[in-house]
Amino acid sequence: GQIKRELTFPPDCVEATLPSAEKRRRLTKADVAPVDAWRIMMALKSGLLAETCWALDILNILLFDDSCIGYFGLQHLPGLLDLLLEHFHRTLGDVFDA
Repeated sequence: GQIKRELTFPPDCVEATLPSAEKRRRLTKADVAPVDAWRIMMALKSGLLAETCWALDILNILLFDDSCIGYFGLQHLPGLLDLLLEHFHRTLGDVFDA
């Protein structure tokens, strides 16, 4: 069989960074509010990595809070589902080089 060797990286490189074992505090609506829904939708439309990551993170934080779920109903935000599906389709295309 093959013997696995421990890789050692120089101490100042990113690869040598160890993961933190402490749990992060869960963000809530109070930590990110107020956020304009139009800004979330425009960030998703942009297709830019930083913008779409921000928008998806904010959606996850806000949708975890039961008091915000009604605000994100599809009747209040027409086009949100289409944007999310378009982003998902584009991401799958990037992953599988389609």
